[in-house]
Amino acid sequence: MVPCVCNEKYYSPLSYIMANILYTICISFLIICLADQLIQYVKEHYTTKKTKDVMGHHIHKYQSLIEEFQENKKKDDLLSEETNIPTKLTESELHSLDDELDAFISASITQ
Repeated sequence: MVPCVCNEKYYSPLSYIMANILYTICISFLIICLADQLIQYVKEHYTTKKTKDVMGHHIHKYQSLIEEFQENKKKDDLLSEETNIPTKLTESELHSLDDELDAFISASITQ
């Protein structure tokens, strides 16, 4: 019998399984990267970019609030002129209000 002169190496089943898993991981990673690049390319070249005018929106809201405050102030001024309601209380009115408040607090405490 002639001895076998083979240069083939014998691989254990465990090393074959590990190499197969490593190969599968590398191929999966490559597919994921290619899919991501494809999605990014489609997003950049085939979609329209939406831009928001944030500053213009806030400026418009601010101006509308200012206009509303000015309208309310004008209405309040007209109302106070029409009714002639005094805006400040006199000293005697303040003292009477203070006395009424003290009496109310005293009554609330004693109950």
